[in-house]
Amino acid sequence: MAGRIRIVPMVAVAVFLFGVVSVASGVANAAARRTVVVGIVEYARGNVVTVGRKTYDLKGARFQDGHGMPLEHPSDLRGKTLEILFRNGRIETVTVYRTLPQ
Repeated sequence: MAGRIRIVPMVAVAVFLFGVVSVASGVANAAARRTVVVGIVEYARGNVVTVGRKTYDLKGARFQDGHGMPLEHPSDLRGKTLEILFRNGRIETVTVYRTLPQ
């Protein structure tokens, strides 16, 4: 019986440490859930743009200029360079850059 009493707290501590390690590894993976797409807009209509032959719906995204200043949804994005930041698979921020002539 005395051995059983000592094992219960050890199991509780082990479960607690396992939980802490699980949470810490989830926080470490948060950076891995961010992705960025950069390219020149090939097609734009309403909230939908095509960049690098892929289509993105920018509805609900926050727009900013190259200096980080907030923008209203630009009316014409065709030919502009966009940087689209995804967090957990959702578009969070769209940075609009002026495209230089080539």
